[in-house]
Amino acid sequence: MTDAKNDAGAQDGLGDLAQRMGEDVSGLVRRELDAAKQDLSGSAKQGAAGAGLLGGASIAGMMALLFGSLGVWRGLGERIGLGRSAAVMSLLFGGAAVALSATGGGRLAAVKRRLA
Repeated sequence: MTDAKNDAGAQDGLGDLAQRMGEDVSGLVRRELDAAKQDLSGSAKQGAAGAGLLGGASIAGMMALLFGSLGVWRGLGERIGLGRSAAVMSLLFGGAAVALSATGGGRLAAVKRRLA
């Protein structure tokens, strides 16, 4: 009779142990998920701030390019005329646009081939 009671008590003890172990694992997983969420949230905020700074830098760069181009156009215009200097500037920027688009298109095509 005592062996039956000991077996029943051992099974209850194992059941309680298994239940506590499950609760501990569940709590640990929840804490890890919360830590991962906080880490990702912080990374997302830093990424957004970096993207905003890059956007501001691109606007500043465009303004520098604009005013630099106006200065070159005006200076060149004094030597060869404003109309001709505008044509020269548009040819320079058009050539740069063609070169950049060809390079960018080639790189995008290479990525597309890798993904396919």
